[in-house]
Amino acid sequence: MIVITAEEQEQAMKGATTDLKFLMAEMGVEEDVQAAIYHFGFNSVGLFATLAGDMVSFRQALVDEFGMTTAGDLQMRAKVARLVQCWEQAREQKSKEIAAKADNKAGNIPQLAPTQEVRGMIVAYEKRFLAPGKKLPRMETPSRGFIGKKLKETEENEPIAELLSEVTGLEDGEENYLNAEVGVDGKIRV
Repeated sequence: MIVITAEEQEQAMKGATTDLKFLMAEMGVEEDVQAAIYHFGFNSVGLFATLAGDMVSFRQALVDEFGMTTAGDLQMRAKVARLVQCWEQAREQKSKEIAAKADNKAGNIPQLAPTQEVRGMIVAYEKRFLAPGKKLPRMETPSRGFIGKKLKETEENEPIAELLSEVTGLEDGEENYLNAEVGVDGKIRV
């Protein structure tokens, strides 16, 4: 198997998305194996799911690209089996996520921005524009529905300026409508 330095391993683990790390840990993939996969750029569920088009190609990529030869090595065979489970789960999760997004777009249903993305935006704003230790007040924090609406307008390259009286924030509460979201376990939540 490909060996990377401790420094490369640490950097690779930092660069991987939490949902992929959770999936790998859930399946029992050892950290050194995870780090090798992440080190070569397969550091998100979507990228990992597209490492190969089918099971045979995936297994062959593990042998050719990562040096995970299983012949006569039961421990390596177990490592490969865990990675195969992760890969199948990642493909299923990505497929469900794409289907849910397509359903939302087809039904013209307003889409809530994912909680983690919204939290990331808020943290980035606070770091950039507020004094250290200061938090964005709830009344100035846009709601997930509003951010989702703006993200959709941006995707469609049709941004529309809103009247300030129409902007919803966390203080106003979330609007009541159904939205499908794919969890890290691949299940769709409404």
